[in-house]
Amino acid sequence: MLSHRRRVLFFFVTISTLLVADQLTKLWAVRALTHVQASHPGTALEHYSVLHPVPARPLFFAGRWGYFEYAENPGAAWNILSGAHESFRYPFFFVVGIVAMTLMTIYYFRAKPEERLRRVALACIIGGALGNFADRMRLRYVIDFVVVDLGSFYRWPTFNFADAAVSIGVVLLVAESFKKADQPAARA
Repeated sequence: MLSHRRRVLFFFVTISTLLVADQLTKLWAVRALTHVQASHPGTALEHYSVLHPVPARPLFFAGRWGYFEYAENPGAAWNILSGAHESFRYPFFFVVGIVAMTLMTIYYFRAKPEERLRRVALACIIGGALGNFADRMRLRYVIDFVVVDLGSFYRWPTFNFADAAVSIGVVLLVAESFKKADQPAARA
């Protein structure tokens, strides 16, 4: 019973922490990377709920290779479905988001006690998905702001904290699958 309580506690603490961190970093992005403060005086929460603020200049942290720049993504990863009409896109992301997070939550709680890495990975994915889901439902787009630009070689699509959490979760799931593949098969 204690193990189940720990799983539940870990699940809710992890996804809550990731959700709060994601939303706080997006609040920072709106305040630091747009002109919303000048045009909409008020509280920080009011700044965050302004639709389509005007982007300001980017903030560089690694020369031209890494910087923060405000962007709005109405689609999924790599702007998939960004050109689809909102009457399709909004219900699609709502249904797919609810179904995916529900299935991952079920998968999390069905994981065996020794599958800790799987539970960590799923909690990261769900926490990140929840952060972007909150944006989609409230704003109808996701706020992205981290840019990795390798010049003519490659420019990674602009992303956010939630995207990073999902990516880390996916990497952990892949690592966990390799870990299982390396284990000898159990004898019957």
